[in-house]
Amino acid sequence: MGLARKLGILFAAIFFALTLWTYVHLAGTYEFETDIPLEVTPPTGLALAGEIPSSIHAKLQGAGWELVLMDITKDAKFTVDLSARDPQTLQSGQLYLTTEELSASPLMPQDIKVLKIQPDSIRLIFGREITKRLPISPRLDVQPADGFTLVGDPLIAPGYITVSGSSAVLDSLRFFPTKVLRLRNLRESVTKQLELSDSLREAITDRTITSITIKLNVQAVAEKVFTDVPVTVDAVPPGRDVMLMPQTVTVTLRGGVDQLSDLESSEIKARVSYNMLSFDTATSVKPEFHLPKGLEFLTSDPPELKFIVRKQE
Repeated sequence: MGLARKLGILFAAIFFALTLWTYVHLAGTYEFETDIPLEVTPPTGLALAGEIPSSIHAKLQGAGWELVLMDITKDAKFTVDLSARDPQTLQSGQLYLTTEELSASPLMPQDIKVLKIQPDSIRLIFGREITKRLPISPRLDVQPADGFTLVGDPLIAPGYITVSGSSAVLDSLRFFPTKVLRLRNLRESVTKQLELSDSLREAITDRTITSITIKLNVQAVAEKVFTDVPVTVDAVPPGRDVMLMPQTVTVTLRGGVDQLSDLESSEIKARVSYNMLSFDTATSVKPEFHLPKGLEFLTSDPPELKFIVRKQE
């Protein structure tokens, strides 16, 4: 008999012995502690209005192989179905789940016993279920690489979500957040799938979407000079005229190379507020600039404008 065959027989015998030893030992009864997810179905017309534990710490007893299989598959959970419960029987919209009720509600192999759970009781708070349409607000932690910049607002699709849940929670919501998107050293535009936040999962009974598509416009940084940008005067009171000298300025901006290339001078808003004018000391005024998002103001020429205020005749 060759060496390879002898080694094969040896390894087969060892594997069989280990399998038999494992089976014999796992057939015994063991105790095991683990966290098991909690799932609550509210009464019809109501939704959870307060936070509840996402899982319950349980001490279990059962055959070793069943405990191991349950821990591997992660398909065990505590389920509390209150859909048939009459909302009128709730005290001020509240309900306490006791140890006995929770211990009787696990979804797991029937031969496994629940010996102990923590917490031993849970307070459920319910509110009237409503439906609301909310704009989606992406949460971004984005840093372009040196020499690059993020241009404009991110493009997202879809832009809205319709959710159902407790009025106590949804009435105060003005938008629905996403999870945080973290990106570093961006050198080009990117499109990503971004999941919505699950921080309100207990209060939300239904939602139309779970993620969005987001596009970030990243461009190389450039500078460009814009001439003949008109300056306007705001809030001039009746009976007064204000003349600026000169009436246009030259502006230098920094931003994305494509954004600057497409920008027209008319899109740059330069304004002077009449309230800024001082008749006693000032002889010139500095204009304020309102730019498209993503652009940075660098300089204007001239930096200040002289003015004359006259009464209308």
